[in-house]
Amino acid sequence: MDHKVKVGFVGCGFMSQLAHLTSFAASSKCKVVAIAEPREKLRQLVADKYGVERRYGSHTELLNDSEVEAVAAFLPDNLHAPVAIDCLNAGKHVMIEKPMATRLEDARKMAALADKSGLKLMVGYTHRFDPGVDKAREVLASGEIGAPTFAHTYYFGGDWICGLKSELISTDDPRPQTDTSNIFPDWLPEDLQRRYRFANNNLVHNYNLLRYMFGDDWKVRDVQLSSGAIMVAMSFGSMPVSLEGGAISSRKWREGLEMYTENGWMSIVMPPPLLRNVAAAVSYESIGDRHEFVTPNCEWEWAFKRQAEHFLDCVMEDRQPIASGADSVADMEILDQIFRVYCGK
Repeated sequence: MDHKVKVGFVGCGFMSQLAHLTSFAASSKCKVVAIAEPREKLRQLVADKYGVERRYGSHTELLNDSEVEAVAAFLPDNLHAPVAIDCLNAGKHVMIEKPMATRLEDARKMAALADKSGLKLMVGYTHRFDPGVDKAREVLASGEIGAPTFAHTYYFGGDWICGLKSELISTDDPRPQTDTSNIFPDWLPEDLQRRYRFANNNLVHNYNLLRYMFGDDWKVRDVQLSSGAIMVAMSFGSMPVSLEGGAISSRKWREGLEMYTENGWMSIVMPPPLLRNVAAAVSYESIGDRHEFVTPNCEWEWAFKRQAEHFLDCVMEDRQPIASGADSVADMEILDQIFRVYCGK
């Protein structure tokens, strides 16, 4: 390969180390040329592990590095918008973790800036890069099981680390303090902030997946909240959809999407996020001309690795990511509507 994208990494925390940095470092399409991390000991140890020579204490220092073409920034939620905006203003392509932002207006600013600058802004929705999800979309598009008539998606979590914590480099550096005074919508009641953050950080994968499967003709119809769970009634076109989420203590991971169709049904069971090289388990039944129950095999691939490769492809080939900033604004709109509907606004 004649050209490798020169990537600057911002953040050396949990997800950066166990999912993102390892994926970018393993790619033949890029070279990680710089790392920015305010925790000095952690910065040095992680940079040493990956052989990265240029090391900065902040993302603003890294952005002054003229060799950096693209930035992979994996940080606390409230830093996604300001750091991405700084990257775009500095002329750097940028990939961030989900959620895109913590407030809808910030997401819109980010998307508008990326559009104006012509730079790539990508949000880390790993379900869009799962081989099982690809297979499910292929089956649905083929018409084999007919059009969907009802869908149900759920997220209750469980053990998502899969033993990888033993690979984590940790130090006694004090955790960086960030400003969290402006991370919720002004109109959101304080007693809903925790559940808003859960929906934005965790459940966002599920309504993003609904859009990926069924398009953008959506509406939030009704919302029920309890201290430990949320249930949202939505529609996609004329199709009713239920969205449910909460938290459990379990060694099992509980997340998936089920749909019922004109000629059968389909189930997508998501793997734990850090279970490497295991795709979503897809099964479906077709009762059309040939009645059969199918459980297709998928390649041994990891969504995080495929996601990194996609971002690099988009930078090199000047094309929009499938999880672009412009597309991801819709997820912030769904979040906004969920809590406005609940609040009667």
